Amino acid sequence: MTNAMAAGPAYVARNLETQNNRDLKEEPMATKLDRENKRVRRRKSDQIEFRVIFMLSFIVFLLAAAGERCLPWNWIGAGGEAKKTILASALESARTVVPYAFMG
Repeated sequence: MTNAMAAGPAYVARNLETQNNRDLKEEPMATKLDRENKRVRRRKSDQIEFRVIFMLSFIVFLLAAAGERCLPWNWIGAGGEAKKTILASALESARTVVPYAFMG
């Protein structure tokens, strides 16, 4: 026979009540809200960082695509091949490269 069984239901009820009070003391509601707010702020911060890096890389790739179009070997068409616009080329490059900045 264990101590809890020997002491009766009053002992078990007191232990459960004490355990519940300990659980409440360990994790107050304010702490949970603080953690949620930090998580939301971090997510918002990551979104802002992503947009800034995306816009900067888009500008760099836009300048690179414009410079590429000005080179003499691009003046001669490759027979029937449709070229992308400068904006489409820069957008594709930015969408390809920027996610790698957030992989680590």
